Amino acid sequence: MKHLKLLFTIVFFNLSLFCFAQELFSGVGVCPFYVVLKQNIKIMKHLKLLFTIVFFNLSLFCFAQEQDSAAEKQRDFQLTFVTPMGTNGVESHKTINKLSVNILAGVAKGVNGIELGGFSNVILQDVHGIQASGFSNVVLGKVQGAQFSGYVNFNKDSLTGAQFSGFTNVNLGNTKGAQLTGFANYNRKNLVGLQGSGFTNVNLGTLKGAQLAGFANINSGDVDGLQASGFINYARKVKGAQLGFINIADSVDGASIGFLSIVKKGMHQVELSADELFYGNVAVRTGTHLFHNIFSVGAASNSSGLLWHVGYGIGTSFRINDKIRSDLTLSTQHVSKGLFHFGTSELYKVYLGVEYRLAPKISIAAGPTFNLFVSDALLPEYTGIYDGIAPYSILNETNSNGFNVKAWVGGKVAFRFL
Repeated sequence: MKHLKLLFTIVFFNLSLFCFAQELFSGVGVCPFYVVLKQNIKIMKHLKLLFTIVFFNLSLFCFAQEQDSAAEKQRDFQLTFVTPMGTNGVESHKTINKLSVNILAGVAKGVNGIELGGFSNVILQDVHGIQASGFSNVVLGKVQGAQFSGYVNFNKDSLTGAQFSGFTNVNLGNTKGAQLTGFANYNRKNLVGLQGSGFTNVNLGTLKGAQLAGFANINSGDVDGLQASGFINYARKVKGAQLGFINIADSVDGASIGFLSIVKKGMHQVELSADELFYGNVAVRTGTHLFHNIFSVGAASNSSGLLWHVGYGIGTSFRINDKIRSDLTLSTQHVSKGLFHFGTSELYKVYLGVEYRLAPKISIAAGPTFNLFVSDALLPEYTGIYDGIAPYSILNETNSNGFNVKAWVGGKVAFRFL
């Protein structure tokens, strides 16, 4: 048989459909991918789908037996129920259609125009135009245009245009355009454009453009643009921005903005500091100079016991000259005396200072702070403990809900390492 490649493709497709049918009836997945699909196919009629799959398999098997005895064919229009039951018959695999309509599912060599399928469209070479199906589009060559499917789009070669699906888009070549889906996008090579998904985007090459996801963006190459997700972003070199709860990168020329940013070639500082309230503080500063995260603890002891805090903050720093940088941080600290205090006892700080580099990995920093302390005056431990935390106050008011607010100006001196 001359079409070995086609035969192997059909066999693989048959095995996949067999696993799919088995998952529907047994409830125990032998194909891990379809375990994920389980919740999305409950509305399908099991018997109807099984008979459709069996019939489609037998049709494809007979189709694979055909000998390639003629040259490529061009058709303005074709109508198929299930290949080869259609106007192109057993010549579907060597026919390029301008307008193709597959009532259930169909196979063709190519499309130069529009292809519509009730369930699935399979193209053995290239698509130039539009594919739209209720469940899946499969292209073993290139796509120049757009793919629309209710569930999955698969493209073996490059994509120039866009993929739109209800669940996932897969492209094994380069993408120039967009992948938009409800759950996950995957692109094996380079991407110029946009990946947008409800859950995750994965790109294994370089990205020039943006990745937008509800949960995670993964880019194993460099990013020139934006990664924004609801939880985590990962990239190698970033020229632009990362926006997420957690950001991870090798280097960032721009900003990684989130609760925690880990940049291998970025900022990794340990800070030892003292201020008017806590005489001993330890903080870790991580991220980049443009935007970094600060995790801190501090304590001070007096005659009434141990006063301590745990805190979190964000900061930015701009270079003034080779040794001096500006320093602006915003932080919040939960203050406790003795054991952990579960009531409202929050210290908000704004710090503006300068950092002077003493040695390649040692700096000193100093500057004033503006402090706002908010505590619950209705709690019994407020009187005698939290009411006297402020060294002095320029503001001391209790509102109708019982929350006391104190404000004062202080200062901080710190040594930073690394």
